[in-house]
Amino acid sequence: MTPDISIFESPPTPCAPKQFRTANKDLFEAKKNGNVEIPLVGGNPLPLPNTLYVLEIANTLISVGTLDDAGYYVTFGGGQAVITDPDGIVVGTIPKTDGLYRVLRDAVGESHAAIEKVSLDELHRQMGHISPSAAKKLVTGKFVDGVELN
Repeated sequence: MTPDISIFESPPTPCAPKQFRTANKDLFEAKKNGNVEIPLVGGNPLPLPNTLYVLEIANTLISVGTLDDAGYYVTFGGGQAVITDPDGIVVGTIPKTDGLYRVLRDAVGESHAAIEKVSLDELHRQMGHISPSAAKKLVTGKFVDGVELN
């Protein structure tokens, strides 16, 4: 699932609603899905069909269970997640950064991003009216880039 509409091959389309609960007990619902390709280190992009489009989350989340169902294997160790296909061929890797396995995006674009100072109330509204405490945790936990609370 992802909040990033730009990684879809075409605009996501309506699907049967699916509800999820976050670790902090917030409930959100996905109503659209589509096909995305996730860039991997040392490999070709990984196609992920039927990826859910969810505005309420901060980062793209890849389900290891979904990869397993598709026949892939994921091995964690040495500061990376290694994804292999059913024949044991390495498809690519995802490095661990700050305790999370983060898919690398365009590093140049990210490094030139401006930092926007916003109030907690403004961030709460910009993030689709998630709870203010959840919005604050996104910033203080460094789950979002380019945002600073004033």
